[in-house]
Amino acid sequence: MMESESHTVLTTREACQYLRISRPTYLKYVYEGKIRAKKVGKGWKVLRSELDRFLRGEKFVLERRRHPRFPVDLPIDYTFVEDGKADVGSVANASEGGLMVFLNERMEVGTKMIIFVPFLLDSEATGIKTTCRVVWKDFGALAGGSRFQYGLQFMDINQEDVHKLRKLSGQILGSNLPPS
Repeated sequence: MMESESHTVLTTREACQYLRISRPTYLKYVYEGKIRAKKVGKGWKVLRSELDRFLRGEKFVLERRRHPRFPVDLPIDYTFVEDGKADVGSVANASEGGLMVFLNERMEVGTKMIIFVPFLLDSEATGIKTTCRVVWKDFGALAGGSRFQYGLQFMDINQEDVHKLRKLSGQILGSNLPPS
């Protein structure tokens, strides 16, 4: 699984080097909530994109979604329920409720598909397979390109796959989400 640079997870030492600040100053910002980091074991983990947000002076906005998203860079195989046509794309973020994906063709809101998203979890190959429907589309984001952005909502995801998504989130973000 390849990480894009903005989704790279940094340790406290790496974050201090990136920001060019001392460890006490960094931890002060974490404890004050100015930098959003997660405690993992004895140390803190933070996304490079979070440090960039902090450097730009943008305030942290609490996630209001029922199922918060987390960034991923994963492949997706999908098959349309209506005609059985299949293709591949990529997943940019995920949650327990759905995915934000880039796919190769235009489709309408309401389109139903069966998806499979493979990934490594605790060094083992696994994935989720479920039925989704398109709940939003954004063709303007990739104008002139051959890939289109969609929001997919899970229609019948099983609890085992929800648990896998939670573990994947924890693996990527260093968070300790409760088991399903």
